Amino acid sequence: MGFSDTFPFLHPVSRQRKRKKVISDTAVNCEPLLERLTAMAEPRTSPLPDASLAAAGAAAGLQPILDALPDPFLLLRPERVAGGAIHDFICTYANGAACRLHGHQLDRIVGARLLDLHPSQCPSGLFEQGVRAFEAGQTVEVSAPGRPGDAPVAPRTLRLFPAGGWLCCLWSGASEPADLRRRLSELDHSQRHDAVSGLAVRSVALARIRQALDRQAGSGSILAVLSIGVDGLTPVNDALTHAGGDQLIAFLAGRIVREIGEPDRVGRGTGDEFIVLLSDLASAAEAAHTAERILTACRASITIGGQPIDPTVSIGIATTAGGALPDELLRDASLAMRQAKARGRNCFALLDDALATEAHTRLLFAAEIQRGLVMEEFAAWFMPIVCFASGEVTGYEALARWVRPDGIDVTPAEFLPCAERRGLIVRIDQLVLRQALATLSRLPEGLTMAVNVSAATLAQPDHPELVAEALEAARVSPDRLHLEVTETALLSVTDRIRQQMEQLAGRGVRWYVDDFGTGYSSVSHLRDLPIAGLKLDRSFTCAMRAKDTKSLRLSQALVGVAEGLELDTVAEGVETIEEARLLTSQGWLRGQGWLYGKATPLAP
Repeated sequence: MGFSDTFPFLHPVSRQRKRKKVISDTAVNCEPLLERLTAMAEPRTSPLPDASLAAAGAAAGLQPILDALPDPFLLLRPERVAGGAIHDFICTYANGAACRLHGHQLDRIVGARLLDLHPSQCPSGLFEQGVRAFEAGQTVEVSAPGRPGDAPVAPRTLRLFPAGGWLCCLWSGASEPADLRRRLSELDHSQRHDAVSGLAVRSVALARIRQALDRQAGSGSILAVLSIGVDGLTPVNDALTHAGGDQLIAFLAGRIVREIGEPDRVGRGTGDEFIVLLSDLASAAEAAHTAERILTACRASITIGGQPIDPTVSIGIATTAGGALPDELLRDASLAMRQAKARGRNCFALLDDALATEAHTRLLFAAEIQRGLVMEEFAAWFMPIVCFASGEVTGYEALARWVRPDGIDVTPAEFLPCAERRGLIVRIDQLVLRQALATLSRLPEGLTMAVNVSAATLAQPDHPELVAEALEAARVSPDRLHLEVTETALLSVTDRIRQQMEQLAGRGVRWYVDDFGTGYSSVSHLRDLPIAGLKLDRSFTCAMRAKDTKSLRLSQALVGVAEGLELDTVAEGVETIEEARLLTSQGWLRGQGWLYGKATPLAP
């Protein structure tokens, strides 16, 4: 998903001898009941239903009912082979009375496969009776003795009946609870359907796609999967709370189902995504026509919480004539949906094969980055920062570099965006910080070290502590450390992040705004945050080289802002003496660029 003597009454000798014993690895920590049911309800490879569905099942009061039954009770989930026939039953729950009857703890019972149980004295055919009861939807009573050697006081009649997606085993002596079938059916439904929209959950939608692919094989017809993403759901959640966002999801789900006409062809994906299955198509044009109808249906205005909303969706279409896997089709549709959003939303896009190839390449590249981090292939290299007036080096900027074992030097422009998307940038930032401070500890006291901080690292709640630990480990004075954040990162600054920046500034660390002049941050950030300096983006220096008058005037204005706020200034991308002189005449204090040296390792 097992043991030698737990269920001697459940399986005939003739079936037991054909199989080896298997112990479930999911039968540990199996309480409460609802956690076990949700974990065992779907195939092992399926994702678990989300917590809200489990909570809904618990609220239905299922566990107290089963726990309170005075007689032994087991809940079994059928296991099917590829053709759909029931191959085995797996125990997903046993109440206290069942545990006491067999003399085993719950974790020894839950997860057992019937065909792997100890030979019993029970009349042969119990497995077949269970299959008949489950598939015919009827109650079957069989004779069921207790464990070998027990006194004849154990219940002798075992009632088998289906409820929801389970086979129930209830011993005689207590009548079947009137609402047991209903509650189990409700739980099974909640596991298979999204609580907000009422649509099938992603795992069920994938199973339906798989069945459609099997039916389509060899027919020559086309199957299409549509990934429908709700445009602008986050602003709705922000303005009307998530309850308003859920209402929008429910409204759109109803509109999509009405347009498709068959609820079983529509499912709920993750987040703001719907999944639509279209089969037996003559061409991809039919899928595009359906997408156009859905776009029109979803555009109708609605009112939520007294607020009028004009919803739109973006649709991605993936088609196949056979041979594809369900996960691949859904992935391709999701990629196409993101392509539709990038085109401006409220439209549809068919999968671009190059897009899928690019996504696969990015995945492999991210794995290479992770391997490189483990193998310590990343290192900090250092670019000098020079005082324009004296020409002396006043410090260095630490830059991440990746040299692979094959000698290839991967540029930051290649690996940093991927690292940010895959959540690896924080590890790179921390590595560079530690190496930069270790190098700074060997440099003369008057020199400083600038280290870049990504938006993801800035948002880490323990960022101040990690910086303080690195400073202490290197035994470097905090005022020699300059932390650089981009204008874009400042857009995501919250009150907590501002307090963390102030905490580090209070210790002496100096904050600089990197790539200044290219982002969308407000000048108020320079007033409200503990900013000590600005770094002019290299694009301005390049524009000066091309005699761009507007860039010259803008860089002059930016240095004026810095002077008014008494901020330090650094110009990036300086390559010629003429550029250095021009920047100096404008009032920029320091510079860095190839004129003064490229980023290189510093000798110990």
